[in-house]
Amino acid sequence: MTQKIAIVGLGHYAKKFILETINSGDQRLEFVVGFDIAENKVEKSIYEILDIKPCSWVKATAKIFPCDVYDSVEVHKDRYNEDKTFKVHPNIKDYGSGCSFSLGHYEIVQKLKETKANIVINYIPYGSVTANGKWSSICLEADCHLINFNPSYSYGFLADRIKESFKNKNLNYIESILRGNFHSSKLLKLFYA
Repeated sequence: MTQKIAIVGLGHYAKKFILETINSGDQRLEFVVGFDIAENKVEKSIYEILDIKPCSWVKATAKIFPCDVYDSVEVHKDRYNEDKTFKVHPNIKDYGSGCSFSLGHYEIVQKLKETKANIVINYIPYGSVTANGKWSSICLEADCHLINFNPSYSYGFLADRIKESFKNKNLNYIESILRGNFHSSKLLKLFYA
């Protein structure tokens, strides 16, 4: 069975993971949709931002959709050269601003169901506490497993409630701070063991 993957935050680690999966030759993972806030990624397809041709791992239809900025954007990002950082898409506003360009909670759930994604990998930056809760809620509603590289240690008792909610729905919730060390073979072991 092919695992259909949605990725939240298509930065360096997400790109590395996707390319590693393609290079491994294992076709049991398929990247079907992405969500991001960066001007140079939103409304493009995943294969476009990776500069590769569509293939069995990354479908030509695997688009990157805009999502809200739930917490904030790292202030130090402006200190880097343009090729080392990103700009928030000009039509994306902070969460709760009534922005109609970004997909809201319901639209994201629908997009996950529409693409038949069954695993969401969260690569948003550490410390995005509100976003962590929002994406956990979205995954629960869409019946998706969540691999979360934005650990919720700062949540305290809420982290336990989130994990319990996934368990109650017979879904996996996996947290890790080892973004760069988590690769496709480890993912496959989790879901094919």
